[in-house]
Amino acid sequence: MLRYTQLILLSLILVSLLGCSRTPSDDPRLNISLEQTPSTMAVQTIVLSISDGATPLENAKVQIEATMTHAGMPSQIVQLEPLGAGKYQANIDFSMLGEWVLIVNVTESNGAVMQRTLPAFNIQ
Repeated sequence: MLRYTQLILLSLILVSLLGCSRTPSDDPRLNISLEQTPSTMAVQTIVLSISDGATPLENAKVQIEATMTHAGMPSQIVQLEPLGAGKYQANIDFSMLGEWVLIVNVTESNGAVMQRTLPAFNIQ
């Protein structure tokens, strides 16, 4: 009976630790800035400058999720194209008025995954 109780306790601890494991979140090493914040409804070219600390991030796979802060609008997920010197670009269709958020997922060439959520902005 004691061994069975220990097994259950160990299982609960393991499940608890898995629940606390980190998924990609706002990584403090990842610096991302928009060249220009979108402000009107239209397909717009987004250019991001990305660095890991002070070093421009090259040869990364960069994906952006454009989503609204309210329910009802599906997210757009777009791959960004590298421009060089840590800059990446993509076209995103801001087809609805309201507050938008950009979630940037970066996969480095070594497989490390980082994420940054940019401040919300309004499309008017």
